[in-house]
Amino acid sequence: MCGAAALAGQSFGVGMNTVGAYAGAKAQQAALRSQARVAEINATIADAAARNELSASNRQQSQIRLKGAQVKAAQTSAFAGNGIDVGVGTPVQLATSTDYITEVDANTARANGIAAAWGQRINAGNMRRSATSARAEAAGISPGMAAATTLITGATQVATSWYGLNKTGALSNTKGGGGGAKPTWGQPGHEGLTDVWAHSAFGYGG
Repeated sequence: MCGAAALAGQSFGVGMNTVGAYAGAKAQQAALRSQARVAEINATIADAAARNELSASNRQQSQIRLKGAQVKAAQTSAFAGNGIDVGVGTPVQLATSTDYITEVDANTARANGIAAAWGQRINAGNMRRSATSARAEAAGISPGMAAATTLITGATQVATSWYGLNKTGALSNTKGGGGGAKPTWGQPGHEGLTDVWAHSAFGYGG
């Protein structure tokens, strides 16, 4: 009875492990798919951030050029107010210098915006690759296969245990009598359930 109980317990454990393997694989698959969805959302956010960087850069460039124009206008007004010809000499040179500085600042703002947007787009690309990888990994997981592998491995171990117990007579039927119980496994006309299993599953005993 102890042997049969141990075998039953082992078989129950195999069943539980099989269920656990299936559930674990399903959970891992779900986690990877969720990870892919989050990565896609983050990629979309990064794309939006890239567009925002370019928009901010364009606004900054406009502000810089507007300020440059205002400075240039103030310079011209000041020269004209003092009776200086703004079409020659120092006024022209100063206006040219103001234009140059304005364009340098505007181009710097443009370059900074492009660099920031590029960084966001690289980030978005990395996230999309991560999402693709996670989906591929999830697709490669088979809960059914995980359960089947666990079941086959466990069943093999149970069969090995059964063979060992049966070989020692731990699973044999007994027959009452004056001389005490005697094992009857394998004796003609006294085959038990374990003997039938042995014959059918392993061809053992006959």
